[in-house]
Amino acid sequence: MEHPRYGPRKIWFEPNKTVYNYGDKIQCFADGNPPPIFTWKLLSGGNFKQENNSILTINEDLASHSNHSFQCTASNSIVGSNISNVIDVRIVGNSTESGCCGKHIVIKAFG
Repeated sequence: MEHPRYGPRKIWFEPNKTVYNYGDKIQCFADGNPPPIFTWKLLSGGNFKQENNSILTINEDLASHSNHSFQCTASNSIVGSNISNVIDVRIVGNSTESGCCGKHIVIKAFG
């Protein structure tokens, strides 16, 4: 018996913490059958777009300004629906843990 098909729902991010460092990864999740395809888009300016990957890596190219908003969209073309969630990224200062050159960023998810 085939499982019922349904569009993406219940979109969330992991890990869900308040401070991230360069090199950290944020994964976008959503329920759906068949499993959704994920797209990341930078909403706060720039041309960044990442398709077919649920993982966003925080690096200096992505966080070269003070504030960023990223949108993760989970879509399912078979069912014909999608859902999005936005995560705001803000650089708050130099890392004291690395002892050098790293920066902490604060990420808040809104849904």
